[in-house]
Amino acid sequence: MDKVVAVAREHVAPDAIHLENFHASEQPDSSENTAFAVELDGSTYQIPADKSIVEVLQDNGCDIDTSCQSAGPASCRTSKAHPNTATTCSPKPKESGQVLAVCVSRAKGPRLVLDYC
Repeated sequence: MDKVVAVAREHVAPDAIHLENFHASEQPDSSENTAFAVELDGSTYQIPADKSIVEVLQDNGCDIDTSCQSAGPASCRTSKAHPNTATTCSPKPKESGQVLAVCVSRAKGPRLVLDYC
């Protein structure tokens, strides 16, 4: 966004530039997080209570797109298969309940099976 503002300043008056940054005002309480296992592509990874799924997967060499951390949201979405069957991404992922963002999601139980979208 800094680059966009810099380019805009070259072409329009400063008072014509409006910039907004959006982020969560309140972070969820993570004190109740528990460890769980994630199965992806035939391998199982242990997710500790203090790490995200995406952190552990990337630490273990999994190719998870995280451009959402610097650009648009939801690029790290994966398909959720529960308990043991693979699924594919739906055209309406949020409504389907079958897709989750591995950067912020936790498992409700001891094991979560994922598939790449």
